[in-house]
Amino acid sequence: MTLGDLPIAVDGNIKTAVLYAVAYLYEHREDADHHHLMMNLRYLLFGVKDNYHLGKLERTLAKADLLILDELSYLSFNRHQSELLFKVISDRSEKSSTIVTTNLPFSKWTELFENTTMVAALIDRLTFRSHVLDMNGDSYRLKATIQSKV
Repeated sequence: MTLGDLPIAVDGNIKTAVLYAVAYLYEHREDADHHHLMMNLRYLLFGVKDNYHLGKLERTLAKADLLILDELSYLSFNRHQSELLFKVISDRSEKSSTIVTTNLPFSKWTELFENTTMVAALIDRLTFRSHVLDMNGDSYRLKATIQSKV
């Protein structure tokens, strides 16, 4: 069984803090040998320039029981990067856990990727047997700024 959660919320709604808490709790479980990996999407998608680096990345990802991809919505992806992300998610689907955060609803993911057909398949794999956490609401940063000016 895998843990698949996809927090969706506007900026300032503690998605990353929740992610760090989940990673911490996952790492400190007593019941299993485990490994989690928090990947920077820039490294994951932009750092792979040849087959050597792709193979190295695939080996690293294969070791991770839990892959965390934070802030998917801040980057746009060309065709090669989209296909690489799709391959990573597909390879992990139903085998290992993946958590992704984003500020965008699924309906706007087509703005991030060139291939809209791939977007549908990517969302399908991410959401199958998953929990989607909608964390929308007022930004805690905005609230703190307004309160400090009162």
